[in-house]
Amino acid sequence: MRDPDFTVAVGHSFTADHDAAVEAVLRACARRLAGRRPSAGLVFASYATMDYGRMLRRIMAEYPGLELVGCAAAGEMSERGMRTGSLLLVLFASDTVRFFSGLGENVSQDPGLALRQASMGWDGAAGPGDVLLPFFDGVRCTGCDMESLFAAAGLGQASVFGGFSGDFLKTHGAVLFHKSRVAADAVAVLGMSGVDVSHGLGSGWVPVGADMSGLAAEGGRLSRIDGERVRDLYRSHIGEDLDMAPYFPLVIRSKASGAVYTRSAAALDPEDGHGDFQGGFPGADLTASFGVIGRREIVLSSEKAAITALQSREQGRTCFALAISCGVRKDILGQSCDAELEALRGALPPDVPLAGVYLTAQVAPLPGVARSFVHNNSFSLVLFQLRNGEKER
Repeated sequence: MRDPDFTVAVGHSFTADHDAAVEAVLRACARRLAGRRPSAGLVFASYATMDYGRMLRRIMAEYPGLELVGCAAAGEMSERGMRTGSLLLVLFASDTVRFFSGLGENVSQDPGLALRQASMGWDGAAGPGDVLLPFFDGVRCTGCDMESLFAAAGLGQASVFGGFSGDFLKTHGAVLFHKSRVAADAVAVLGMSGVDVSHGLGSGWVPVGADMSGLAAEGGRLSRIDGERVRDLYRSHIGEDLDMAPYFPLVIRSKASGAVYTRSAAALDPEDGHGDFQGGFPGADLTASFGVIGRREIVLSSEKAAITALQSREQGRTCFALAISCGVRKDILGQSCDAELEALRGALPPDVPLAGVYLTAQVAPLPGVARSFVHNNSFSLVLFQLRNGEKER
């Protein structure tokens, strides 16, 4: 009888030929799997144009029944490097870990219902020992309090890590993948039971200027700060090019709890001047400041996240590292993206497979506030290992 194990295979292709890229990632994963059949997978693509359906059908033809989810992204990373215009495939094979996948639709109309639909593969409510990886439509799912929705969907006790599809430069729209389906206005979820995870979160944004208070928010819609319309506030801070608003996030601080998080405007309404954000504004006695960051701070904060994840992990061998970062951080780093990857590789054990994706928002816990929280302009690193310290095969 085979020993319990958890094998992770990563394939990453930079080629501009989409069909060749699919074959390359399948070959890379097959070499790592060494004959094992995967049960689940993640797939991310950042090509400006791509026949996503063709790509998904090829993967599913190779591995029928695969619990596959993913999304279009602003870029991908692996041990091979970081690229925009690449294809990343991660496959999981295990005799002990239980996987499920789901797709919830019409997320713009009722994100809570869509999330529940996508998570129906659980036998009852997800609990503390379960891991969920949700990926949302980052264009249509704005202006709502996502933190409350996670709890309402019965996911409040699960470990939830994921993100929002899309890119701030609007090279492509938000696109979700589930098995052979391509969807918009949706949320795709991959669930796991039987793994332990540890996590580290990095930001690095430094608040500048005076603290602003009087945040008038309902869910993820922020109308005014200090009595000023949010759109007008952004115009006075960054000028007329409001498409650059995501590159100037708000650093939000709760004086009551001490929690600090960032919020990036996904849209600024020209009529009434409100801003729509991809997460809510929880906490009492909130203040806001615009944030600034440099390349060095980005690299250091990502390295710190890796160290935090390592220090908080359970006994046993780490089988996989998943990085979920922000496209804004990637754009600021530019040619220095390799420095971030080198910092991660230096912090992680050398035999741990690494895969990462750049999205418009990140889903990860915020200590002291929520087990499931939406972050902007941040870096999240999740380490996976078998429950009870079981070793990787």
